[in-house]
Amino acid sequence: MLLWLAGHIHESIETRLVDESLLENRTEFYFEAKGKWGSKNGCYLIEDSTRNKFIRAGMASCGFTKRMKQHLQSSKLQGSASSTRRFYLYYPDKSVPKERTDGIRRANFQDLKQRVGLGMDTMDPLKITNLFEWDRVEEEHLDLLNIPDKDKRNTLPNKKMKHLCYLFEATYAVALAVDDNVTEAPTGEWELKFKPK
Repeated sequence: MLLWLAGHIHESIETRLVDESLLENRTEFYFEAKGKWGSKNGCYLIEDSTRNKFIRAGMASCGFTKRMKQHLQSSKLQGSASSTRRFYLYYPDKSVPKERTDGIRRANFQDLKQRVGLGMDTMDPLKITNLFEWDRVEEEHLDLLNIPDKDKRNTLPNKKMKHLCYLFEATYAVALAVDDNVTEAPTGEWELKFKPK
């Protein structure tokens, strides 16, 4: 519902084919995740500007700008984990020699744009989390989890906020065209205790 209200769902969704994106891909519907939007949290989309399509949905609880800087660092393929991840192999930093990604590079990381899917100011998580209904079982599950971020308080409202960010990421990821989505990790890694290899 929130995607539809934001104008992000394609207006003729009933005519979309199973292998097509359900998202509108008109840039006026999505803020670029910089400036005042760079410090927000929530779900972001990565746009391949050379192809004018979304290729990834992600979640940020440290701010959109900081999360994109983390991706930029990984795109340099200097760590063992990043050098095997499809996203970074398809879109490596421009400094990575072409022969290292020969035949699979789609563009340089610098050709990507980070767009806001659903962004929120999380300074007061209760203002956001109180907009949603939470049942006792869900709250008990969230209360068992720990937030590993050093700068976050391990409170139920903060856990709910992180949960919402992952929920929004999952919603956008499902709406992407299957063949365009370069994400390998599941959404909800924090709740699943999933660590990429």
